[in-house]
Amino acid sequence: MKVLVVGDSCEDIFLYGKIERVSPEAPVPVIEPINKTTNIGMAGNVANNLSSLGIDCDLVTNSNKITKTRFIDSKSNQMLLRLDENDNLPSDDNYDKFHNLDISEYNAVIVSDYDKGFLNTSHISEIFQKSKITFLQTSKSLDEWCLGANFIKINHLEYLKSENFISLHKDHLSKFIVTLGSRGFQYDEKIYPVNNEVDVRDLSGAGDTFLASFVSKYLKKYNILDSLMFAQNMASSVVEKSGVNIAGDKKPNVKLIDYKKLS
Repeated sequence: MKVLVVGDSCEDIFLYGKIERVSPEAPVPVIEPINKTTNIGMAGNVANNLSSLGIDCDLVTNSNKITKTRFIDSKSNQMLLRLDENDNLPSDDNYDKFHNLDISEYNAVIVSDYDKGFLNTSHISEIFQKSKITFLQTSKSLDEWCLGANFIKINHLEYLKSENFISLHKDHLSKFIVTLGSRGFQYDEKIYPVNNEVDVRDLSGAGDTFLASFVSKYLKKYNILDSLMFAQNMASSVVEKSGVNIAGDKKPNVKLIDYKKLS
């Protein structure tokens, strides 16, 4: 089983610190750094989750680095501030040479599009045309270009942004999976609540875990609801931990493909 993940990635940085006073210069807390963690986020996090679940995984992503730094009170685990740097990728860091990559060797392709400039809708449509099975996670407003995917995973805010489009395509409802946070997920106009109470510590990366877990189970069993329930359980397990975490027990071993060298 081999899967290709395509999309924007970032470096997730979590800076944990102690807060014991307020700044005399402004009514803001002063944080004393204690610990810092870093890991690859967005599409890279999808790929790491897949690999941790035992799926052979390759990744095509941006070379320019996006960073997301979160400043967190270590006592309460409350995020104080998130600093995003290089959030919009330059035009020379998109995947225009990707059409030279042979995707016939992959059992499926996941497009994890955070709308940072790496992928446009033409790129994504091209992937759908070439792939055996395709899964889409996107922050773009949905339109006709997305319907080539077999499954489209979006969160509730993304659903609201494209609700009119989805309502006009009732014949494609079986493609759409909407994650609802603590309320579970919606599929084919039915809501599936979280079975057990979850002690949420950090939602960072939970959507990536949900998508990767769904794909890993679906490609083995081809049972949609069983795969979605597995995805929900895996996402519930990672939000009970601080920072961005992966679902599986295996150490991720993702191959990064340099698409700019393809010819």
